[in-house]
Amino acid sequence: MIIEKFLDKKYSEAMYFAGMLLGVMFLCLGFVWCLVSTIFFFTFDTNTGLVVDYRSSKNEERNTFYQAVVEHKIQSKANIRSTLTMSSNQKQYPLGSQVTIIYKPSSPKLVFIKSFEELFMGPLFLIIAGIISSIMSRRYKKIYARLKEQENQDLVHA
Repeated sequence: MIIEKFLDKKYSEAMYFAGMLLGVMFLCLGFVWCLVSTIFFFTFDTNTGLVVDYRSSKNEERNTFYQAVVEHKIQSKANIRSTLTMSSNQKQYPLGSQVTIIYKPSSPKLVFIKSFEELFMGPLFLIIAGIISSIMSRRYKKIYARLKEQENQDLVHA
């Protein structure tokens, strides 16, 4: 049954198209996200923040996730408290530890940890997923063509 679907031309072309579309979408999304992260990295100001608290939340499976609350000072202004955008199932930084952050001067509450993982792991994952999806889709099409050719040869010899 699975082999018949695999050899069905409509199903095979749909699988190829879906795989390529998914791959291209992941690649585009990953590259755009990477570009935005790069812009943040080079245009936002850098500062040192102090981890003062954690906010916790639970998902549907009742897993707990933590977001660090960072306090930082901008020139002569009072201390600003910001919740980091990235969450984790563990408390990544001990309370009272100093972290290097980047922030937008016009919106100092928008804060990111200045690290590769914080800024580039998500886009990198999407880019890799897009490449894998595209490669698998092309391989699927080649396998389909080879099986179809073998089926035709079997019909000729029969």
